[in-house]
Amino acid sequence: MTMTIMHNDASMTTLGILNKNSSSLAKDLKKVSSGMKLTSAGDDASGYAISERMRAQIRSLAQDTRNTQNGTALLKVAEGAVSSTVDILRTLKAKAIDAANDTNTDTDRATLQKELDQSADQIDDNALVTFNGKYLVDGSHNRKISATKTARTNEMLSTSTTGTTAFTDMADRNGQSLAIQSSDTVTMSWVKQGETHSVSVDGTGTIEKLIKKANDALMVPIVTTTTTEIKTKYTVNGVSTYDANNVVEDELFGTSVGKNTYFDYWSAIGGGNGINAIKSSLIKFMNDFANNSSGVVAPLSNYAKIALQGITYDARYRGTDGVTHAVNQVEAAYAKITVGSANNWPYSIQFDEVYDAGMNPLYIDYKSMPRLEGGVYSTSTVFPVPGMGHWYKYPITKTQETVTTTTTTGGDGKVFEDNTKNGSELGDDGTGGTVTTADGKNAVTITAYPSGLGGQVAGLTFKVTDSQGKVRRSATEKLNAFDESIRAENASEDNALVIHTGTKANQNVKVYLIDMRTEALGLKSSTGATISIGTQTAANAAINVLDTAVQKALDEQTRIGAYESRLDFTAQNLTTAEENVTASESTIRDADMAKEMTSYMKHNVLLQASQSM
Repeated sequence: MTMTIMHNDASMTTLGILNKNSSSLAKDLKKVSSGMKLTSAGDDASGYAISERMRAQIRSLAQDTRNTQNGTALLKVAEGAVSSTVDILRTLKAKAIDAANDTNTDTDRATLQKELDQSADQIDDNALVTFNGKYLVDGSHNRKISATKTARTNEMLSTSTTGTTAFTDMADRNGQSLAIQSSDTVTMSWVKQGETHSVSVDGTGTIEKLIKKANDALMVPIVTTTTTEIKTKYTVNGVSTYDANNVVEDELFGTSVGKNTYFDYWSAIGGGNGINAIKSSLIKFMNDFANNSSGVVAPLSNYAKIALQGITYDARYRGTDGVTHAVNQVEAAYAKITVGSANNWPYSIQFDEVYDAGMNPLYIDYKSMPRLEGGVYSTSTVFPVPGMGHWYKYPITKTQETVTTTTTTGGDGKVFEDNTKNGSELGDDGTGGTVTTADGKNAVTITAYPSGLGGQVAGLTFKVTDSQGKVRRSATEKLNAFDESIRAENASEDNALVIHTGTKANQNVKVYLIDMRTEALGLKSSTGATISIGTQTAANAAINVLDTAVQKALDEQTRIGAYESRLDFTAQNLTTAEENVTASESTIRDADMAKEMTSYMKHNVLLQASQSM
């Protein structure tokens, strides 16, 4: 066996093992003390990256859960406001039914009206409820819709019933006659802008006759006003105008030309108005100077000569002495020009100086020379240059004439569309979707006019009475079943609330809340006038208004509840996802303490052994 004294290989090997055991023990200590299997990227680079990405997702899921919980809290505030409104509307309907009973005096009804007014104000207060400073059910967070009209559909009448069917010929859905007699009276009442109105026809009448009477009753009378005045008439080549703003006064020639008609340079030499018609002429004109740089004297093209020579009046120019000079039938032969693209026009020619055949300057004040930009002159600047700035093709004549003007006002105030609809398609809602009958069969629909809340018909009531004034209950019940199929809404941009519920962009739940103010519910006009229950007829009409209002509020309450239910499911899903991702991340990152303690004890013993060696 060889013995060496310069190198101790066994000792070096032992030292290496000592260092290795010390490093392993240090890692074990970090894992045991931190409870994590991965304490740095060096422990497991890919595992560390996966774990960090999962941690980001876990944190996002936790925030999504908070978003969902906050969204649910917002919706509960909105639901509370709408629930309060439903309670008030139920009370108001009871008051309207009370007022419809003739055991009450007018004084009693006036007292009931005061209570209704106060309750309506409370409904408006409910609509102004806020969450974190945001108004919720005042219509400010509606979806994107176009303005819609109130549509009321009767699905209890025969499918063959139309707006022109006589009441005496009407039958119910089962084909049974309504038994309306020709001597009966059919009354239609409606509420619009807080006011109750009624019209009546006999049993031989029709729904569209009632509609016509309703429209005629509220139509603003048409008034025709005639005024007579003396006006100046301007005529150019057979074209006339009374509009003084449509002519340009010429400071040099003392006459006028029509704007954009006889002030177009290239239309005079190119045979048409607009860039397309004169483009070929302009290109030819520019080609004559294509090889000359700015300011070089070059022969004018035939087009330019025609423009300068084709003047009807004496040509004039203004000299440097300020005196206006006259030149008859100018014939220019040379010019200094600038060819380029001025003022963003694709083609432009600037005449800097113009000379006759003897190279004598014709225009001393050449700074006033016009630009021919795109072939069309600007009519806003006066150019005292013959044949260019003021080139007249025709003279202007002025005459004084007596003009009679007729103005018609009025004609507005229409309540319903003139014609009813009879079919399964009732109209379009605010999103452009087609609304149909529930059973897909034909039904009669009455549509309000105009669109928006301003044209909303809040209540529509029919009553059939015989010649003795007794109500025909069965016929009234069937005829009175015009329920709201399309609600009137004002146009709105997309202002829906967004509840972000995902870890990626645009993973959200959109929540829109409609207008729950009294105007939208049909209880008040745009000016604040509340529906009346001051008479038996008005109270009876108000019952239908309140029925419709209750249905609107209940529909909104139901939709808010559906949003809440969806967010509850969303929260549960987010919680489950967070738990599972956390568990997955734990398997990558967290240390198995029993295993790590075993490893620690092993490396501790090995370290002590290697130290002793």
